[in-house]
Amino acid sequence: LEDLTRVQDSLENLHIMHGIVNPQDIPQEGFDRRLFSTMMRGTERFYYSQALGKNGVRDQVKMASLIAGNNKKFKGKPFFSIVLCTVSPLIYPRIRLEELMECAESGVPLFLEADAIPGATTPISIAGTLVEQSANVLAGVCLAQMVHPGHPCVYSIASGIMDMATGDYSGGAPETQILHAATAQIAHYFGLPCQAGTGIDSVLPDMQAGYERGVQFLTCTLGGADFVHLATGMLEQMLTASYEQCVLDDEILS
Repeated sequence: LEDLTRVQDSLENLHIMHGIVNPQDIPQEGFDRRLFSTMMRGTERFYYSQALGKNGVRDQVKMASLIAGNNKKFKGKPFFSIVLCTVSPLIYPRIRLEELMECAESGVPLFLEADAIPGATTPISIAGTLVEQSANVLAGVCLAQMVHPGHPCVYSIASGIMDMATGDYSGGAPETQILHAATAQIAHYFGLPCQAGTGIDSVLPDMQAGYERGVQFLTCTLGGADFVHLATGMLEQMLTASYEQCVLDDEILS
């Protein structure tokens, strides 16, 4: 994680950092705090973080307040967000709701992420999936506004079509790219910024990876996505992180 952070921090076209690996050689209880600490030591860029429950959010806010000088300064200019992964179809686990409300109370921006799989957890049609994931995300936006009116929320998507031949999630499929571009336009219809982009199918930083990533970045950009983020450096349906692919993705983004 430290090495990947240093690599990504050196890339000119990457403006938001993401811990693209979750270390398995440390105790998993509280690993979100370790991730946060490692990322803060490795970069000064905005950090797209995650949490394990409301206490995880609180601890990260405490660390961020120490870095900023105090809590007031952090709230005035937050430099990390929390991604909140929704569960399709139409589910918010209790732990995610607690994280959401803690973020709204603490002034931490929210990325409300749709993780739908058309053909598996949502309708096979792109239109049907857009309806389902929008309902999920908008429910989170509404709750955040009830807790703290005006709280910043981003419509985020990591959804991907299911390969009917294998049952695998396919981030590199053409339908996935169309879904992400359409999601960006739906998000803007609701007046929300949108983060799009996901892992691809290639298992190596090869020609296939270049084609898939190039098409993904192009369709997300043409669709109007404000952030193209989760994709950077990720291969094999987000199961593999690659140093080389991070550099190649930065070049493609440029």
